[in-house]
Parts: sequence; structure tokens; C-alpha cells
Amino acid sequence: MKKAILLAISVTALAGCDPEYDRAYGELRLSIFRECMVLAKDTVQPGHYNDSAEVIQACASNSYYMANAFGSGVGGE
Repeated sequence: MKKAILLAISVTALAGCDPEYDRAYGELRLSIFRECMVLAKDTVQPGHYNDSAEVIQACASNSYYMANAFGSGVGGE
């Protein structure tokens, strides 16, 4: 019984894996991240507090959420 459950879980997990989708999703997320960093660089003001770690984290977080929001259209689906 345990083997059947493990097999069912494995098949279900593998069925959801699509290397083409993962590649397209990664490219989309990277593209969004890069655009965010370019835009953030243009908004830096001399003499003001600008913590680069906060900017990088914000771009990473936003690229994650934006890629997920557009994810249904990734890979031509």
C-alpha cells in the first residue's frame, strides 16, 4: 500500500514538471529582474540613503510575483 501511494505521488509530481515551461519562466523572471535593476539604477539620488541590498531584494521579489502573474502565458500555453 505504501509503495502504491509513493508511486502515485511520484507520478503526480513528475506530471507537473515541464522543462520548457521552467526555462521560459526563468527567462521571464530574469528579464523582469534586469529591467527592474536598470530602472532602479536610474532613480538613485546622490546624497540620499540608497541601500543596494534593499533594491536588489525588491527587484527579486517583484520579478518573482510578476513572473507568477504572467506565468499562465509562458511557454505558449
